[in-house]
Amino acid sequence: MPDKAYRHQLVRDLQWLISSPPLLDDGVPGLPQPPPRWLEQVAAETLPWLDALDRDCTELDAWMGRHRTRRLGHHAEALVAFWLMRHPGITVHGLRVAVGDRGVTRGDLDLLFSCASRHQRVHWEMAVKFYLGAPPQPAWEHWIAPDPRDNLATKLQRIIAHQLPLGRHPIANQGAAQATHSEAFLKGWLFYPAELNWRSCPSAPAHAHPRHRRGWWLRHGTADAPQAARASRYLVLPRLAWLSPARCPRGRHAGLLSGRELQAALARHFAEHVHGAIIAEVQSDSEGWWAEVARGVVVHPLWPGHADPGGGDAEASLR
Repeated sequence: MPDKAYRHQLVRDLQWLISSPPLLDDGVPGLPQPPPRWLEQVAAETLPWLDALDRDCTELDAWMGRHRTRRLGHHAEALVAFWLMRHPGITVHGLRVAVGDRGVTRGDLDLLFSCASRHQRVHWEMAVKFYLGAPPQPAWEHWIAPDPRDNLATKLQRIIAHQLPLGRHPIANQGAAQATHSEAFLKGWLFYPAELNWRSCPSAPAHAHPRHRRGWWLRHGTADAPQAARASRYLVLPRLAWLSPARCPRGRHAGLLSGRELQAALARHFAEHVHGAIIAEVQSDSEGWWAEVARGVVVHPLWPGHADPGGGDAEASLR
């Protein structure tokens, strides 16, 4: 389902979380995911509600204000919980439900809900991830996050071996007629070397969804950021704007950069920081907005040899 041009960032992000393809297909052993046909059906049913929400975002703004966070994963979980709590036939039992034994916390259940149409209680383990690859390497360990301490192999191993089994804990099954069914709700973007034909590069990681979201990546100083047209501008995206494609009113955004301004800003950034930056290339559309046409990641020249222990936000340092 294509992204709709909603006015509000939170509504765009929510629609992206509901409707965008998963990062991986449903063939990964030990990684059950939401049934595609069911998810497509509820996404279609949700569209009129999203349209109304974009006209009046007051309730969503208030909800996210109560769940304010700097962590993108928690931000995404709160958005999805808001949706599920308002979808007919779904009852949410908890958001980030702590699981422990004898006072020792083992983790938490990201989302726990019952679904009437599926006749199940469901535990969703959510993750929104961004991985950079160097084709032709299909192995998951070669797909590395901007913070190189994280890669696709270690994340999947943790989801399968630790996080999904938490759904078997008694707290997940309190009051349920049958055992809770655990699934991975895995979204994100995969980035390909900018010097390749990254829009159609076939060398994806094993089991990548055929319609996964994709972009380019490069090391700072090796080349300029790709540019689809001379009229394009760039936005450095703050962490909580990494989900849906960027969109901002024309003439009312101080962060727009030309290609030359972007390079200068990146030079200043990497002179003091090691964390990478997610960049949106935007173009003016017929509705008076700057709309994302491509997305990329610029990493430190020594990446993946440098890690940022603080997990910094590049947008803040590039202002």
